[in-house]
Amino acid sequence: MKIIKRFLLNRKLKKEYKRKILEHKTKLIQIFRELLQWKDCDWITKDLDVMNNLWYRILEHDDSLYDKIEMKIFKNPDGNYSQEEYDAAVQHHINNNDHHWENRVDDQILTLQTKLACVENLLDWMSYKTAPYEEWFTFIENTKLPEIQKNFMKEFMWVIINNKMEV
Repeated sequence: MKIIKRFLLNRKLKKEYKRKILEHKTKLIQIFRELLQWKDCDWITKDLDVMNNLWYRILEHDDSLYDKIEMKIFKNPDGNYSQEEYDAAVQHHINNNDHHWENRVDDQILTLQTKLACVENLLDWMSYKTAPYEEWFTFIENTKLPEIQKNFMKEFMWVIINNKMEV
């Protein structure tokens, strides 16, 4: 009976976990669609290749959350796992999702892919909107990113604010 209960609980947690991932991706898609209407986003909206590239980034956003190493930990934050397992899952997530700023600390050149990773990073934050926009400027400044990326992210934050993004 204990095995069946554990199996059912695990199944329920897995279903809830996948639902949360889908909700997050749906929110990102909504933000992307709104971004297409923003002023000062011509470099994205006027170039079909750039727009498609960002679109695919949104569709594939955080797909590593479905990997066993991450799912085991993140589906049940109160679960029984070691700090080492948790740290490994977080590192796996960061390593497999280049929109996380930790992946870009050595990118001294602001390539198109770096810009799109920065935009995806900001859209990701917007989808959670856990802090006022003003605090994001401080967070960006406190990262170990090269100045060229910090400046780009701050400029894009002003695009977000000036378009009065309501999510």
